[in-house]
Amino acid sequence: MNTVMDVAIVGAGPAGAYCALSLAKEGFKPVVLDHSHPREKPCGGGLSPYAQEAFPLLKELPFTHGEANQIQIVYMYGKSITLPLRRKFIITSRLKLDQHILSLAIANGAQLETEKVIGVRRDGGNWNISTNKRLYKVKILIGADGVQSIVRKATVGSFQPFDLGMCYGYLTKPLEEQRILLRPLPRRKGYIWLFPRGDHACVGISADLSKSSGSKTELDRFLRAYHPNLKVIKEWAALIPTLRWQTLRKPIAGSNWMLIGDAAGHVDPVSGEGIPYALRSGELAAEAIFQSRPKLYDRLWREDYGRFLSRSARMRDLVFNQYLCTPYFILASLISEQLAM
Repeated sequence: MNTVMDVAIVGAGPAGAYCALSLAKEGFKPVVLDHSHPREKPCGGGLSPYAQEAFPLLKELPFTHGEANQIQIVYMYGKSITLPLRRKFIITSRLKLDQHILSLAIANGAQLETEKVIGVRRDGGNWNISTNKRLYKVKILIGADGVQSIVRKATVGSFQPFDLGMCYGYLTKPLEEQRILLRPLPRRKGYIWLFPRGDHACVGISADLSKSSGSKTELDRFLRAYHPNLKVIKEWAALIPTLRWQTLRKPIAGSNWMLIGDAAGHVDPVSGEGIPYALRSGELAAEAIFQSRPKLYDRLWREDYGRFLSRSARMRDLVFNQYLCTPYFILASLISEQLAM
């Protein structure tokens, strides 16, 4: 392809699709490159009240989803506490959510190319993007291609193992109980979750990558204790970003490139919440492009939600340290309040 395009977004998850939607609404024609989206993603799919208020489209989802007004905290086997959530928590299939946002972007003028990106490299002031079908030349490159981002590798470098976590879990048949269940795991710096999604449920366990050995066994033991008759539909595993505050200080934008969503590592290191940061990072990246200043994005996200992510990263070791005086149920209450903020 000899024509140099203005903007290409690698990755069509929530960050990439919402960035494309934001650009398309202002008359841009972004090209989104992704061979796999929309797809089901191994995460809870929870949309906190904070996310719903920040992005009204999340309140009007045109597909089946779950809702929860309670959260059950298991602070040791056989002992738990159930707390009310001050506002409704929406829980959705990531396949359906991603498909919805991507469809809106395309309807507003974004272009989706279902091609696998296999490499990116600088070409003077532009970028060359190689896919399994062709070569694209673009002026501005946006990496929204997840934790193993090709764009990140070509710009600031891939994540190191100490900035990663591992999730493992199942999609299951729907549950009668429409409440969130959490079991904090300080030893693993993670937790077990169960999120009812309406027509199915998502259960999983998260842990630091270095502490993930035996996670499946622990999750299965927990499910035998609390949901022994759970019917599994699908099994999954995935890496997730759990960035240290030092890594969050690295720039994630340059004169003609930006990283958003999981490719930027923008996931709360304590709660694991990532969807609102994916959407907001895509929106702020689009704003920087509107001003013809891609590098401005690095300042925008830091001023918007960067301090919160950095504070959460600094607190992570403290929150998950089982030897301190903070008992499990207080940790769980903190997480509960964050989900309902």
